[in-house]
Amino acid sequence: MQTSQGYSVFLVDDDRAFLHSLEHFLQQKLKQNVHISSFASGEECLKHLDEKPDIVVLDYSLNGDPYVLNGMEVMQRIRKAGSQARVIMLSAQDKMDLAVNMVRNGAYDYVVKNEYTFLKIHHVLRNAISSIQLARRLRIHRALTRAALSIALLLIAAVIIRHLFLNSP
Repeated sequence: MQTSQGYSVFLVDDDRAFLHSLEHFLQQKLKQNVHISSFASGEECLKHLDEKPDIVVLDYSLNGDPYVLNGMEVMQRIRKAGSQARVIMLSAQDKMDLAVNMVRNGAYDYVVKNEYTFLKIHHVLRNAISSIQLARRLRIHRALTRAALSIALLLIAAVIIRHLFLNSP
């Protein structure tokens, strides 16, 4: 949900204490620039995709239950739904091949859970927000360029038509 004041961020983690702490930390750091929604499961997050989050911070290992979607499956469903949200994968696994696989499959970034997790997520969120700002400006610039080109073509057509009708015998 692109709010008039800022950006929408979904936090998804089955560890409710971690989720609450991260939400509180980010609200303090990001202030009113970001609207944060928290979900304790991937399924809950997916139910709210119609809110069009700009960024999803998503735990890779959700619950460990084989009947519950893991982070990779949730990210795939986010993509399948057509969402352009930047997905930041979060995991306690410090494995390079997993991180590379996540990014290759559409993750914006991969953050390892450790003592610096909150700071790292804050940093990655700021980068993602900058990326979103740039994309929004580019869309506006393209729209203005198309409008200016359309006006220029209409003016050229008007000059040609005027020339044809004023200079005809």
